[in-house]
Amino acid sequence: MAFLQKEGAIAPAEMARTFNCGLGLVIAAELNHYHEVIARLTEAGETVHIIGKIWPGERGCMVQGPRGLWSAREDWEVTHRA
Repeated sequence: MAFLQKEGAIAPAEMARTFNCGLGLVIAAELNHYHEVIARLTEAGETVHIIGKIWPGERGCMVQGPRGLWSAREDWEVTHRA
């Protein structure tokens, strides 16, 4: 992803809007069950990363990134409404 961003001079917000940014399988779990989900996946040899939260509200998503990610000169965020 970093190669595509650099060679295409793609802004971080556009990277987040256009690509899945290398995420593979994503599992959404209820808050009161996520510890169990993590434990079972870990026991099965999977590496688990918590990547966000889902809560009621307007349809869409917000993606945030730190300075340096995809060559960003400052911390950034972008909101997409589907």
